[in-house]
Formats: sequence, structure tokens, C-alpha cells
Amino acid sequence: MKEERCRDRALRCTLATALGFATALLLWPAVAVPARAEQRAPGEHGRRWSIEWDGTLRGEVAVRTDRPRVLSKERNLIRLRAVAAGPGPLAVTVAVRGFYDAVYDLTDRYPEEVEHALGSEGTLREAFLEWSRGALSIRVGKQQVVWGEAFGRFLTDIVVPKDLREFLLPDFEYIRIPLWMAEGTWTRGDAAIEAVLVPDLRYSIVAPQGADFAPRFEEPATPLVVEPTRKPPRTWRTIESGLRLSWIRSGWEVSALAFSGFDDLPVPFRRIESPPGGGTLVVVMPGPARLTTVGGTVSKGRGRAIYRGELACDLGRWFPARSLTEESGVVRADFLGVIAGVDLALPRRSTLGIQILHQEAIGSSAGRLVGPSGPTVLMLRGLLWEARGRWSAGLEAHFGLDGDSMIRPRVGYRFTDGLQADVGLDLFAGRPESFYGQFDGEDRFYVTISYLFGAASPGAPGGGDSARRPSPR
Repeated sequence: MKEERCRDRALRCTLATALGFATALLLWPAVAVPARAEQRAPGEHGRRWSIEWDGTLRGEVAVRTDRPRVLSKERNLIRLRAVAAGPGPLAVTVAVRGFYDAVYDLTDRYPEEVEHALGSEGTLREAFLEWSRGALSIRVGKQQVVWGEAFGRFLTDIVVPKDLREFLLPDFEYIRIPLWMAEGTWTRGDAAIEAVLVPDLRYSIVAPQGADFAPRFEEPATPLVVEPTRKPPRTWRTIESGLRLSWIRSGWEVSALAFSGFDDLPVPFRRIESPPGGGTLVVVMPGPARLTTVGGTVSKGRGRAIYRGELACDLGRWFPARSLTEESGVVRADFLGVIAGVDLALPRRSTLGIQILHQEAIGSSAGRLVGPSGPTVLMLRGLLWEARGRWSAGLEAHFGLDGDSMIRPRVGYRFTDGLQADVGLDLFAGRPESFYGQFDGEDRFYVTISYLFGAASPGAPGGGDSARRPSPR
């Protein structure tokens, strides 16, 4: 029965994807140019609304290079976005995204829970009203706010939760989970103040057990019961809030930030019980915990290099305790993270980014907790080669102090401004308990074809987004 269902759904998916690409190709000459023309002159006629739109069609196929060497991904994705701007200070942005992954219907390797979580999805990615006049800009609705500027890891990018169902492999635009919030930015000269209020409280998402990139956990030494995850109550007292100040002085771009909210992952509170039959039973009660983060960023360009750094300190973050005797099973400690890096412009339009990340729990209780995996990491990312504006080769590599690593070479070919194909590898190595080594055995080879249409910017796989990013004026 499932084999027939697999064939039917795979055929429908293939036909739908082919139809979508064909439709986009046919509509491109008639629609893309007018969309860009409207973008150049919104409100030119005084009282008219202009509508700009763009989208992405994307096909992704991945095959495991470790045993069993089978298809692990066959995802077809579509993203559509429309921006309506009036003659006054108002604009409306709406974006949707959906995907279907046929691999979960073509194989019996995955549990039903994994198929449900990763087989298909349709989401409203953006829906916000923007008002701007002079130095003040306000956005209200579902949106992303990006504070971090580092690549490879999230340190000061703390406003929205993350979708980690494929670890850190997708573009960060795809990993960030938009939230309903109010955001305002006021600029004056080379300085800016940004404030956010977030009543939409959500956890980051991880893959369920049985998925390729589900987090690996050690087998418990005692019987374990996990209760349903508790979410924070939605009241005016639980609204998350943040403030970011940024300025430019003598070529230095500096920012300071503070955010008060909840930990993006539920804290594993626990209690110890003695069942009637004897022995010990551990009951885990995942739930919300308040968290305040302070930090900042700094960058300065000099010659062909841009030097930058980020710092974030979680004040009173909860960690699992080493000992079962700890009350509630968790320990509270401050958590410090630092990134130092440089971006280099190399000959022949090549680029190279180098970063060092260190994270550490500090304070008197640091020795009583189970610290984070991958505390110190060297990260490299670069465009290593480009030829004739079509061929390109890139590399992203992370090397942990624990001896683990993630290496991602890629080769791309751009057929047109909107159509690009990429082939590459995702390679992991290390001990099972390390940050990257937990996925040793999940190496894969992938092929991606992306087609951007409408007013989407060429050359950006997956298309652009409307996320508010650090940009002091």
C-alpha cells in the first residue's frame, strides 16, 4: 500500500515541480521587468500604490555517502513574497514558503514522527506593516530581526528562535523562525537605536529522534520519563524585549545590545522519584526559563580586510547538572561567548572569512554543570574561485578544539541571473559526544537548483528576505 502511495505522490510532486518551473519561465519575461521598473519609482505618480514581488523555486537532492548509501533528501521548495508600497509612509510585506520532501514517501527508513515533521510544510514567513518617516521606521507583524553578523554560528543573533531540523546546514534565512513582534528604528547621523517587543513566544525546533540530524543523547543510567514540554504563559509580563544601539566613529562600527526573554530551548528541569517497586526514577520536565543577554559587535575595514568581533553574555542561564543530587537537576551560571574574525578580499574576486569562537560557562557554579559541546571552534568560509561570472567554488569548514569538524565544499554554475545549480558535500567527523562529531556517519552529497524570479536579487540562493539587519547610518 505504501509503495503505491509513494509512486502516486512522487509522480504528483514531480509534475507539480516541473509545472512550477515551466510557469515561472513563461511568466519571467512578462512579469520580472515590470516588477523592477515599479521598484525604481514607487509613488512616482503621487497617489498610486506599487506592488513588487519575487519568489524562488528550489529543488534539493541529497544522497548519503555513508552506509546505507541511499537517498536522504528530495525536497521541492517554493517561496513567494509581495511588497505593496503606497505614496505615503506605509508599506505592506507578505511572504509565504512551502516545501514537500518526497524521500519520506519513497523510503521506510524514517519513523512516522520524522515523516510528519520533515515531509512537508507550508508557513507564513512574513506579514508586517511598515511605517517610516524621516529618521523613524516602525514594523508591526510577523518578521525577522537580525542582530548578529557572524557566519556559521548564532551568537548575538538572539531575537528569533531557530529551525535546527537540519542542524546548521541551510542558509540562515531558512533557519531563523519569524515571530509576531513590533520593531522600531530611529536614526540620527551615524547612530541608530532599535527596539523590539515580542509577544510571540516560541522555542527553537530540533529534528525528532530518528531523523538524520536529530541531536544525539547519551543513554541514561537510570529509568527516565519525559513529561510534555511546558510553554511560557502569554501575558503582558512575559513579553520579550530588546534594545540595540549602534554607531560609527572614526571608521569603527560598534553596537551594544540587551535582550530580555526566554531561553530558545526548554530547560530540562527534573525530579527524582522512588517508585513502589524500588529503584530510582528520573522525571524530566522541560519548561521555560527567563534569560537576559547582553553583548555587542565591532568591525572596522582596513585595506582589503574587515576586522570584526562579537560578544554575548547570558546572565543566569540554566544548564543540566552533573550530579543527580542537584535540586531541580539544573545549575544556573553565566555563559560567555566571543567571536573574533577577519574578512579578506583576495585576488580574482575571491574572498575568505576566518573566525574563532569560544564559549564558556563562568562563575562559581561552572564546575557543577554539563557544559556546551564545541566550546572553541575555528571557522573558515570563502569564495575560492570564480570564472567568467558563471563558475564558482566555495568552502565552509569548522574545526573544533575537541577534534571534531564540519567541512562543506561546493561548486556552482550560474546559467542566468536567476538560475543557478550547486553541487557539494556535507562532511562530519569527531567523537559522538562532540558538537559536530555527533553527526559523523551522516555525510552526504547534494545537488541544488535554484530559480529566482520577479524582483529577487540575482545570485543569492534562496532569494532575499525582508529581515531587519544591523545598518547604522
